[in-house]
Amino acid sequence: MSEHLGCDRRTIHRQLSTVGTSFTELVEARRQELVPRLIDDRTRTLPAVVELLGFSAQSALAGWFQRRFNCSITEWRACAANKTGKPKMLWRNP
Repeated sequence: MSEHLGCDRRTIHRQLSTVGTSFTELVEARRQELVPRLIDDRTRTLPAVVELLGFSAQSALAGWFQRRFNCSITEWRACAANKTGKPKMLWRNP
């Protein structure tokens, strides 16, 4: 990533720190923003979602999703399919 920005990894971490955030916090926030839309899109396979969000495996996505949204991906999709609304989401900070 830092190569694409033309600077050292430590420089990026230092600059993010000066504005009160970290690379990990930015990644987590973006994942949390994108995952509902990606999961709801039934044309995307879960392996595709895993890759798009940068997880190492489908099980890593499943665990992260459970911790973030307090339900499984299957439960989330079932609520969407039944049009019962999304399960109550309990947003959790890393």
